[in-house]
Formats: sequence, structure tokens, C-alpha cells
Amino acid sequence: TDQFINDNWGGIIFFIAFFIFVFWRALKTEAGLFQWHKFILNLPIFGPIAQKMAISRFCHVLDTLDRTGVPILEALDIAGRTAGNTYIEDRLKRVHGDVQMGKKVALSISTHTHDIFPPHVLKMIQVGEDAGAMDDMLSEIGSMTDAEVQDRVLKLTATLEPVITVVMGVFILVLALAIFLPILDMYEALSKG
Repeated sequence: TDQFINDNWGGIIFFIAFFIFVFWRALKTEAGLFQWHKFILNLPIFGPIAQKMAISRFCHVLDTLDRTGVPILEALDIAGRTAGNTYIEDRLKRVHGDVQMGKKVALSISTHTHDIFPPHVLKMIQVGEDAGAMDDMLSEIGSMTDAEVQDRVLKLTATLEPVITVVMGVFILVLALAIFLPILDMYEALSKG
């Protein structure tokens, strides 16, 4: 393996640089960014956090716009664009289209974002719309989702702390050995001489 790296280091660096360039160019395209955001949502640990953050942003913005008297279609359009994830934004554009055609907000969200919004959130939106207090319900969903995100981030941090400690310990050990082994070798050579 070492010999392969020594013989082909130029090609390896070129391949890595080329891959980074292609990836960066792909993210600059609409389709590439869409696929990347979809991929992020499917990641085991970070996906649910990104999903909940997008739901929280959408609910908070829609709640604020609804309370200030912005028409629901305009509010849905603006709130959809603040999700921060093009895959979710695309789904919310479909919700906007349905509401424009006269469908209820809760039904449209349930139809197009059932794989993004959890069932209890969809139910809460429906109850809020039926009761004529959707802004209150959106505020509740936003606060609840914020708490869930904070809880997940704290758990993730607690999980990563021991791993980071071990990695730092290994790094310090390697650094110490790199400094002291040559000194020890020199000392042994001098004592033999």
C-alpha cells in the first residue's frame, strides 16, 4: 500500500482534486443540489436533524406571516423557500399549487410532504386549520421541533465527546512518540559510543 501511494501520489492527488471539483460543480446545478439535499435527509444521524430544522423554519416563518396578515398563498410561497433544503422546498411548492387550486392547507401538506412531516405534526396542522387557529398550532409545532432538534444535537454531542477525546489522546501520543523516540535513539547511540 505504501509503495502504491509512493508510486502514484500525483495521480491520487489529481483524482481527489478532480472529484472535489466535479462535486462542487454538481452542487452549483439545480439538479445536483436537489439530489445532495435529498441525500442529506437520508443520512442516519444528521438527516433527521436537518429534516426537523427545515420543518421548524417553515412553521416559524408561516406562523409569523400568518399572524401579520400576509395572504396564505404568499405566506406558503415565502415559508417554503426558507426551508433551507431544495428537496423540501420542491415539495412545499406543490403544496402551494394545491392551495392555489382551492385545497385545504393541511390536506395539501399531508399529500405532498407525508415523508417529511411526521404524522403527529400533520395532525396538529389539520386540527389548527379546522379550529381556525393554525398560527397557534404552527407556533407550537415550531417550538416542539426546536426542542427535538436541541435534544438530538445534545445526544449527538454527548456521543461524540468520548470519540473526540480518544482521537485527541491518540494524536498526542503519536506526537509525543515522534518527539521522544529520536531523542531516545540518539541517547542510546551516544551511550553505546
